[in-house]
Amino acid sequence: MKKVKISMDTQFVKDMSMIIDVDGVKVTVGFYNLILSIRDVKMFCRGMKPYKEWRLKDVKEYFGIKGNKFTVAKQLQAIYDDASDDSKKKEQ
Repeated sequence: MKKVKISMDTQFVKDMSMIIDVDGVKVTVGFYNLILSIRDVKMFCRGMKPYKEWRLKDVKEYFGIKGNKFTVAKQLQAIYDDASDDSKKKEQ
């Protein structure tokens, strides 16, 4: 999958600098939202709405991506894979 271009003025990029504690593990707010968004969009692709007020439009705005629910799911997974690869390189 090709790399997804993310605009630097999205809320996702801003949240990547904020760190929170999730069950004793330090993680950025942006990465945490990415993981939850992947889960939510996959549910939406199967015909389930994650919660009453959930909208795909909000996910697209947060990450600065475009497309239908299936392409958004692929793009979010590509962002996750890219972020995971970057963190593995930093550990080495």
